[in-house]
Order: sequence, then C-alpha cells, then structure tokens
Amino acid sequence: SKLRMPQSVEILKRVLTPKKERRIIRGEASPQAVLTDQLVVELRKLNQTGISERKLARMYNLNRSTINHAVSGRTWTHILPIRVRS
Repeated sequence: SKLRMPQSVEILKRVLTPKKERRIIRGEASPQAVLTDQLVVELRKLNQTGISERKLARMYNLNRSTINHAVSGRTWTHILPIRVRS
C-alpha cells in the first residue's frame, strides 16, 4: 500500500515545486472527483437529447452546478465532446 505524507508536507511540497513542473491531476484521478469520465460522457449525451441539467442532477443525486460545469466543459475539459451553445 502507498504511504501517505502528512497533508502539511504535501502542501509545502506543492508550494516549493515550480509551477511548470507541477502535474495537473484531471478527472477521476483527482481525489476530489465526484464524477467519472464515463458518467461525464453520459451526462453530455443525455443533455444533448434535451434532458435538463436540473433533471440530470436529480437523477444522479448531484449538485446542479456540478452537472452544468461538466456538461458545458468548464470542468472535465479533457473529455470530448463538449456541448456547443447555440
């Protein structure tokens, strides 16, 4: 199993690492991720068929802003396709 560094050490390590050398953790690899790559694709497809973000949020028991950000491409930008507003 992996050894975990104390949080303060992780924060200090991040602060001392030059910005261009920091690794960007995207999608479900992020410990804060609520969605999965597969779910984002599904949400985008369902939204394209006319299901509202509010209804999707209720269906999946998620916050509406989480759905909005994923569907609009504000977050999960590495997953395609992203909705194009008309």
